[in-house]
Amino acid sequence: MVVEDRGIGIAPGKLSKIFDEYSHSTEAVEHNRNSTGIGLAIVKQIAQTYRLSIRIASQPNTETRFEIRFQ
Repeated sequence: MVVEDRGIGIAPGKLSKIFDEYSHSTEAVEHNRNSTGIGLAIVKQIAQTYRLSIRIASQPNTETRFEIRFQ
Protein backbone atom coordinates (compact mmCIF):
# COMPACT_ATOMS: atom_id res chain seq x y z
CA MET A 1 0.00 0.00 0.00
CA VAL A 2 1.24 3.49 -0.80
CA VAL A 3 0.17 6.71 0.89
CA GLU A 4 1.51 10.00 -0.40
CA ASP A 5 0.81 13.67 -0.13
CA ARG A 6 1.93 16.88 -1.72
CA GLY A 7 2.51 18.66 1.56
CA ILE A 8 5.44 20.19 3.38
CA GLY A 9 7.72 17.17 3.05
CA ILE A 10 10.35 16.05 5.54
CA ALA A 11 14.00 17.04 5.56
CA PRO A 12 16.39 14.04 5.31
CA GLY A 13 17.95 14.83 8.68
CA LYS A 14 14.56 14.64 10.41
CA LEU A 15 13.31 11.35 8.92
CA SER A 16 14.90 9.24 11.68
CA LYS A 17 12.68 10.86 14.34
CA ILE A 18 9.27 10.87 12.66
CA PHE A 19 8.13 7.65 14.38
CA ASP A 20 9.09 8.89 17.87
CA GLU A 21 6.18 9.57 20.22
CA TYR A 22 5.28 13.25 20.47
CA SER A 23 7.76 14.14 17.75
CA HIS A 24 7.21 17.56 16.24
CA SER A 25 9.46 19.32 13.76
CA THR A 26 9.28 23.09 13.56
CA GLU A 27 7.81 22.78 10.06
CA ALA A 28 5.13 20.32 11.21
CA VAL A 29 4.06 22.59 14.07
CA GLU A 30 3.79 25.56 11.72
CA HIS A 31 1.71 23.43 9.33
CA ASN A 32 -0.62 21.95 11.99
CA ARG A 33 -0.52 23.37 15.50
CA ASN A 34 -3.15 20.89 16.75
CA SER A 35 -1.10 17.76 16.04
CA THR A 36 -0.37 15.52 19.01
CA GLY A 37 2.72 13.97 17.43
CA ILE A 38 1.60 10.40 18.11
CA GLY A 39 0.10 9.40 14.73
CA LEU A 40 3.23 7.94 13.18
CA ALA A 41 4.23 6.33 16.49
CA ILE A 42 0.91 4.44 16.33
CA VAL A 43 1.61 3.48 12.71
CA LYS A 44 5.00 2.13 13.81
CA GLN A 45 3.41 0.00 16.55
CA ILE A 46 0.84 -1.44 14.13
CA ALA A 47 3.56 -2.20 11.59
CA GLN A 48 5.64 -4.02 14.20
CA THR A 49 2.62 -6.00 15.43
CA TYR A 50 1.69 -7.19 11.94
CA ARG A 51 5.27 -7.52 10.65
CA LEU A 52 4.96 -4.78 8.08
CA SER A 53 7.83 -2.76 6.68
CA ILE A 54 7.55 0.95 6.03
CA ARG A 55 9.66 2.77 3.44
CA ILE A 56 9.65 6.55 3.32
CA ALA A 57 10.64 8.91 0.54
CA SER A 58 10.32 12.63 1.08
CA GLN A 59 11.46 15.90 -0.38
CA PRO A 60 11.11 19.10 1.65
CA ASN A 61 8.42 21.44 0.33
CA THR A 62 7.29 18.84 -2.21
CA GLU A 63 5.90 15.50 -1.05
CA THR A 64 6.13 12.51 1.25
CA ARG A 65 5.49 8.90 0.25
CA PHE A 66 5.00 6.00 2.66
CA GLU A 67 5.08 2.48 1.27
CA ILE A 68 3.81 -0.28 3.54
CA ARG A 69 4.55 -3.94 2.74
CA PHE A 70 4.09 -7.33 4.32
CA GLN A 71 7.45 -8.90 5.14
